[in-house]
Amino acid sequence: IVAQLLDRLTAAGKTVSHVDPSSSAALGVAKSLKDLTETFDAVNLCANPKVGEAVVQDMNELGVQNVFVQPGAQSPELKQKVEDAGKTWYEGCVLVELR
Repeated sequence: IVAQLLDRLTAAGKTVSHVDPSSSAALGVAKSLKDLTETFDAVNLCANPKVGEAVVQDMNELGVQNVFVQPGAQSPELKQKVEDAGKTWYEGCVLVELR
């Protein structure tokens, strides 16, 4: 699914960076938003909500304002953290939205 998301966003003209905090991430893939050198204005969250909590913390530190949350990555607690931080929460499937 992640490869499809990256391809679809790129095809839609978006500049995309892949971040994967898991130990199985491919060589050269950033482990954290803080590892990226370019600036960005949104995060497409495609991970379980526990991972999402760390991502939201990085967003706060980096000043990123928008998060698009894929099905399965959302939780009421995560949404509350995003909203409490003054971020914009979008929920849905990018693969469907960009058809």
